[in-house]
Amino acid sequence: MLLYYPQIIILSSNMIKTYNHEILPTFCINLLITASIFFLIFIPGIFSELILYEYKNIIKILMKQRIRCEDESLRMEMQHALDYIIMRPYKFNLFGAIPLKLSLPLTLASLLANDLVVVIQFTKVLK
Repeated sequence: MLLYYPQIIILSSNMIKTYNHEILPTFCINLLITASIFFLIFIPGIFSELILYEYKNIIKILMKQRIRCEDESLRMEMQHALDYIIMRPYKFNLFGAIPLKLSLPLTLASLLANDLVVVIQFTKVLK
């Protein structure tokens, strides 16, 4: 995921340069490549959020079923399953340190925008 970051900055910079020179086919190709890379970056965060939603949904279902259940042994097993799920909450971490959520790609996108502005400013200064 982070390996694509320099490639995104370079492609975005090239897109802006080609857009200024009105070379439409090159601009469209670079736009498609950048969009596909952004899509690849957002996929883990989207799946992480979907799994978290299902995790919370499973907890709600187990709580409702435990309340409705009349069999004492089945209710005890549901309580064990509920305790197990609550004691081991759902978390995905990158390298054991960075929580994988939908906000991670958005943070990377804002970082990309900042770096892209810096690259554009340096290219104008160096010309």
